[in-house]
Amino acid sequence: MKDYYEILGVPEDASVDEIKKRYRELVKQYHPDLNKGDEEAAKRMAEINEAYQVLTDPKKRAEYDAMRKGGVGFSSEYYRPGQGFDFFDSIFRDFFTDFPFGSSFFNRTATKTKPRGTDINLEVTLSLKDVVTGCTKSLRFFRDELCEECHGTGAKDGKTKTCERCHGTGVVENRQSTPFGVFITQTTCPTCHGAGSVPEQVCPVCHGTGVVKRQRTLDLQIPPGIENNDVITLKGQGNAVKDGASGDINVTVKIIIPPPWRRKGKDLYTEVHVPYYHAILGGKIKVTTATGEEKELLLEPGTQPDQEYILANEGVPDKSGRYRGDLHVTIKVDLPSKLSPQERKFLEEIRKLHEGDNKKRFGLFN
Repeated sequence: MKDYYEILGVPEDASVDEIKKRYRELVKQYHPDLNKGDEEAAKRMAEINEAYQVLTDPKKRAEYDAMRKGGVGFSSEYYRPGQGFDFFDSIFRDFFTDFPFGSSFFNRTATKTKPRGTDINLEVTLSLKDVVTGCTKSLRFFRDELCEECHGTGAKDGKTKTCERCHGTGVVENRQSTPFGVFITQTTCPTCHGAGSVPEQVCPVCHGTGVVKRQRTLDLQIPPGIENNDVITLKGQGNAVKDGASGDINVTVKIIIPPPWRRKGKDLYTEVHVPYYHAILGGKIKVTTATGEEKELLLEPGTQPDQEYILANEGVPDKSGRYRGDLHVTIKVDLPSKLSPQERKFLEEIRKLHEGDNKKRFGLFN
C-alpha cells in the first residue's frame, strides 16, 4: 500500500494548508510541463496528485488512515474504478489561479511544441583597426539544411502516413489506475516525435532525418566599436531540423590588441619613443594611429619620461556612432648608451652651467 504521507513528505497530523503548501513545492519540481520528456518526473507527479487528492479530502483521508491502521476499507461512494479524473481542471484551479506559471500550467494535455534546430557557434578574430573602422569577415562553416529531395519530411517523394502509435495526434496517453480513479497524462509521441505522421518510405538522401549537412560561407558585417567577447546572433540561420524551426548562428568576437596598445572603453593607449634631445627641446613628432594613419603631435620643451599626451577623437567609435574616444600617447624617452665625442662635449658644457647651483631642483632634463 502506498504511503501518501511519505509521497508528499508531510507528517500524519499535517493540516490541509500544510499539505497544499507542500504540494505547491512538489509541483514546481516535478510537473511534466517543467520536465519535458522525463518519464520519471511524470510518474512521480502522478503519485503526488493521487496522494494530494486523498489527503485533502476529509472523508477520503479518514478512510485511508483507517485502512493504513488495518481498519475499514474505502467507501464505494467515491471509488469508481476506471473513471477518469481531470485533476488540474477541477481541484487545483481554486487555489492555484495566481500560480506563476499561468493557467496553462494546469493543462494535463501535452503541448505539441515544434522542435528547434541547434545553434552554430563560430568565432571571428579582429584587429584593432577592424574595431575602429568596422569590417566584413568571411566565415565558412557546415550547417544542417532541409533536404531538397524530400522537402524536409524525411519521406521518399514526400509521402507520409499517419503514425500508428498516436493515431496522428502527436501525443500518447499514460494511464495510472488508483483507488480513486484513473490519472491520465499525455506526452509527446516517441515514434513520430509529435509530428503525427511517419514516412511511408525513408528518403534515400537524408535517410529519414529531413536534413542534410552542407558547407556555407557567410559574409558578416562587423560594426565599429564592437567589444571583445561580444556575440553577434543571426536568428534562424543555424541548423535546420525536421518539422521545426532552425537554430541561430552565434559569432563570438575576439579582438587581438598588440603591445604596447591597450584599450579602456572607447579610449586607446599607446607609447611613442623619442630621443632625449627631442624631449628636451620639444617639437613635432609622428604618431601612428590604430587605423595606420600618421598624426602630428607637438611635444612641449622639457617633456618628461612617461608624460602623456592626448589625440582627441582618435580612439574607438561608440556603437551608436555619436562620438569617438581619444588616443592617449605616453612618451618614452630614449637615452643613448654611448655618446659621440661631440655629444659628450656639449653635455659637459651643460653640466658645467649647473654645477654649484644648489638652490634649484631640476627635473631629468631641466
